[in-house]
Amino acid sequence: MWLSGQEASDGATALINGSLKDFDIDYGMLLSDVLDHYRTFQMLERLLHYPKRLTEQWIFQIAPSIQRMLIERYYEFDDMVIREFFLGRNYLPVIGKILMMLVIKLELK
Repeated sequence: MWLSGQEASDGATALINGSLKDFDIDYGMLLSDVLDHYRTFQMLERLLHYPKRLTEQWIFQIAPSIQRMLIERYYEFDDMVIREFFLGRNYLPVIGKILMMLVIKLELK
């Protein structure tokens, strides 16, 4: 939810109406929990700007597989953004070269 840009209240509502609908959960407590997670992710975001720092930090005890998943999802391209950026625009070949260099540097597939 946080990665997709949803507000915490929207995320709590989606949870309570979705996967948690069969449980008797207080919305206020759920919202508080979701807000705590959002604050944690905001702290993590500073480390996600420099993925190597995330793998070397000791503050958050995150398994290496979860670290990789967080990095991959954080840097995942949003189809709508990419379409908006490239459709109908004559971008310079230099930008294409820069993007290819980034793909190689970041080892993207």
